[in-house]
Amino acid sequence: MKILILLLTGVFAFGQTNAEMKEEADKRFTKVDKQLNVVYQQLMSEVKTEVKYHRKIISTQKIWLQFRNLHCECESQKHEGGSMESLIYIECLTQLTLQRIKELKSLKSY
Repeated sequence: MKILILLLTGVFAFGQTNAEMKEEADKRFTKVDKQLNVVYQQLMSEVKTEVKYHRKIISTQKIWLQFRNLHCECESQKHEGGSMESLIYIECLTQLTLQRIKELKSLKSY
């Protein structure tokens, strides 16, 4: 619901077509996903000598990616068949990925 509110309250400019909004959402997600990968790689290089911790982070990240994708499928399924379904899915991915970036950055101080 939070994602739908974000979409409807101005995350995207009024007057855009659904295709334009989806394109913008895709661009945002691509940018955020790249940021996630950079932060993840930095963290992994910092902890590479800590083998157990390194493995745990890898396992956690794999599980988190599955969680993120399934969670966003659930969020968007509430709008299944509607014009907002794909936008909600992409915005959900973006929001959870931003949250994960913060989580990984907090681990860097390990």
